[in-house]
Amino acid sequence: MDNQERPPFRDMQGLLNFALRETAREDAEGQEALPMDPERRIWLEDALRNLSVDLVHELKRSLQLLNSDKCLDSNELPGEYEDALDSITDTVGSIDLANDTLCKMGLAEQIIGLLYTDRDSTHEHLLSALLSLVRDHNPARIECQRTNLGLRKILVDKIEECKGQESLKEEEEYCKEILDLCFGDDLVEDR
Repeated sequence: MDNQERPPFRDMQGLLNFALRETAREDAEGQEALPMDPERRIWLEDALRNLSVDLVHELKRSLQLLNSDKCLDSNELPGEYEDALDSITDTVGSIDLANDTLCKMGLAEQIIGLLYTDRDSTHEHLLSALLSLVRDHNPARIECQRTNLGLRKILVDKIEECKGQESLKEEEEYCKEILDLCFGDDLVEDR
């Protein structure tokens, strides 16, 4: 396979989809299983190597950018902030190893710290990432329950702030779901 034939992969999911399509196509053509052509094997190994990313490094870079002194004065996200938020959300939502690694990095605590800033368009992305983290990873959920982080109060305040504002409906839903996942048993007492 030469460079002209290489499909554009953005991530491992894209590579997996390509492999499944090609396998289905070859199966449909009635080809019997043969050893992989050495050139194709080299190409595939190269593609996998190029798609491999140090997830911890990538998350640290994204968090450093979001924690930097750069200030966002509007609800418009510059491309680099949008990319950092997307990277965090995608990583948290798609990897199983996030369980221990991200908790050891204190990702939940760092996201909560960013939620203390004045509300802007980053908060919806941060809440989405936090929701993915607490939904899929029990250690992160336990970390979020630490009273010294003040997450419960942040979420309750954000729900009040978002009420009745259609543009903040998704953010409100994220807050409610995180609140339910992390503090569900305590909610009955407060209602």
